Amino acid sequence: MNREKLKQELEKKYKSLKTYEEKLICVYEIIMQSQKYYLDYVGKSRIINLDELLDKIKTVNSDSEFIDFLEDELISKLDAGHLLLKPNEEIINYELLPKEIIEQKREKDLESNTRFEIKDGVAVITIPSFSRQHFVKESEQDVYKDIERYLKENEVEDIIIDIRGNGGGTDEYFKMLLQILSNRDLTSNNMFRNLFTNHNENHSYVIKGNKNNRNYNIYLLVDNKVFSSAEAFARCLKDNNFATLIGEPTRGEGCGLTPISIVLSNELYNGKNKKDFISLHGINMTFPIEAPINERGEIDYEHFYNTKPDITCLSSEAMEVALGIIKENKNINNF
Repeated sequence: MNREKLKQELEKKYKSLKTYEEKLICVYEIIMQSQKYYLDYVGKSRIINLDELLDKIKTVNSDSEFIDFLEDELISKLDAGHLLLKPNEEIINYELLPKEIIEQKREKDLESNTRFEIKDGVAVITIPSFSRQHFVKESEQDVYKDIERYLKENEVEDIIIDIRGNGGGTDEYFKMLLQILSNRDLTSNNMFRNLFTNHNENHSYVIKGNKNNRNYNIYLLVDNKVFSSAEAFARCLKDNNFATLIGEPTRGEGCGLTPISIVLSNELYNGKNKKDFISLHGINMTFPIEAPINERGEIDYEHFYNTKPDITCLSSEAMEVALGIIKENKNINNF
């Protein structure tokens, strides 16, 4: 069964249900099938009791109340990164949008830009996001061109890539970066089990290097917010011995393909989180359908979910640690 057919079958089943009790059972079963191995891994397999939920849901009388119920009683308690409730469409009334929110969005957009600088003779690439919407900006693509041009024209030995706080996006973003930096092919291992078909799949791929690139000393700064495709990037660099990872263990979920999404409501959201300046039309539930597997084909969250750094330190100290290592290595080489 392909992903689109699975999505259609789950939506068809959900739409056929009449009561919120039936819909809750359906959502609960989907979540448990999607998350059962993850919940065992993080010790949350018994945090949700269906009988208790069915007793509480008797007071729910509308789609908006049902969405709030799912968020409060299921989604937020499980805190599984790719398990989300998201609007199908957002319509923002900019005339009602508070100025402080506009300013916060502007600051966030600036903070999410990829930055390239030279610090103490070291090339530093800061990538706060791998999101597709972010990368289509011309300014973002110009940074990549600047990186490539500078590395070709200057004798750079050490590169620090800072992805602390990067919540992911698309693998295409980091593939492009590695083609600029690597002089050898790199393999990104992406083996998993589809939890809805119980089939093991291998979607690993090779990132082609450029033999004309130099052999750099690369350091990757990570923390516990590195997630999704950013986690896949960190794992790829570690698996290929391409970089020294410094900082905190990542948050994880870099395995599998893009999570699927099913429609839970087509109504205008009027729940407790409603804002006057934004209209949310329809609510979808997004969830992963894969779990990582090892070479023996066994589901293995312990070794393939989070990436552990080579050098563990506080996230706030990672840059200082990396610069210290580079300085120490240069002093050794000068003797």
